[in-house]
Amino acid sequence: MDSPRYILTFVFTMTALVALMLTGMRQVTMEKANLNEEIFNKRAILQAVENYLPDGKKVSDLKDQEVLDLFKNQIQQVVVDMEGNPVEGVMAEKIDMAKERKKAEAERKLPLFIYQGEGKTSYILAVRGNGLWDEIWGNIALESDLIDEADSREIKTLLKNEQAIPTELKRRWVRATTKVEHRDNALFVAFAPFEAPKAVVALVLENAGGGSAMGAPVARHMLDAYLLPPEPQLPPAPDKPSTQSPDQSEAVPNE
Repeated sequence: MDSPRYILTFVFTMTALVALMLTGMRQVTMEKANLNEEIFNKRAILQAVENYLPDGKKVSDLKDQEVLDLFKNQIQQVVVDMEGNPVEGVMAEKIDMAKERKKAEAERKLPLFIYQGEGKTSYILAVRGNGLWDEIWGNIALESDLIDEADSREIKTLLKNEQAIPTELKRRWVRATTKVEHRDNALFVAFAPFEAPKAVVALVLENAGGGSAMGAPVARHMLDAYLLPPEPQLPPAPDKPSTQSPDQSEAVPNE
């Protein structure tokens, strides 16, 4: 019968051998794994400008080497600090937004990718913020023809607070700098009362912006005007009392 010492020795030996094998496999595959992760991230960035890729190709159709070549030849990488000043010696693709969010605001670095292709210049911003269950992230591409005097100053202004980019993008940039005919239409549908509806309103406000911000107030006024009783009218003002003094009143003849 095997002694406990033999069993323990066998277990420890096998554990050490498996650990060594896994370490060797990791060293062998690490370079390939890092390359796959790099290509995955670059595909995600190119997805933001998919409409302007050469020959109308889709990102999903690009081979790995095509992704690397496209990123190398047609994308300029810029890193800025929270004041919008360029940071030298750092590649934008190396910026980890999850780690940057944990830093003090003054120490954060933000990536910016500038894509040149098909006669278009696009600015790709990496954004990250809190979602319903966990953090969400993505890339937003801004076309230069949507920006008045598209220069680095405006890009830096937007990048100063990366957590607020989605809000600033809609509230300040798109609204203030996008041509009227390019703005979103405001769509809004409502009915009232909730328990037994008597009226429904469907609105389309052309180039007005967000439906909740622009359409909801209009729908509210329409429903109020239809469902609520008219405001009570004040009674007419009484006649002003006579201002004649007693001396000016008509004299009563004596009998």
